[in-house]
Amino acid sequence: MIESKLKDELLKSDTDALLQSYISPHWFYMTLAFADCRGKKIRPSDIPYKVMGRFLDHFEGPSVAEVELAKHNQLLGTRPG
Repeated sequence: MIESKLKDELLKSDTDALLQSYISPHWFYMTLAFADCRGKKIRPSDIPYKVMGRFLDHFEGPSVAEVELAKHNQLLGTRPG
């Protein structure tokens, strides 16, 4: 649920361009981070920190396969040009 809300927000045309340009090309790592946290007993107030921590872990040390999957699973929105 949080993952889909974040995705919807990132795809909006009025989303902060810097945030969108940072997360969108690396959306695959974000989905891995959400999957890592799913089903865990995490306090709601800690969820953003746990998800971002896992995102950075995946982003900073991806396997060759993850790099290729990330290239094909980018979150692409349309920005007015």
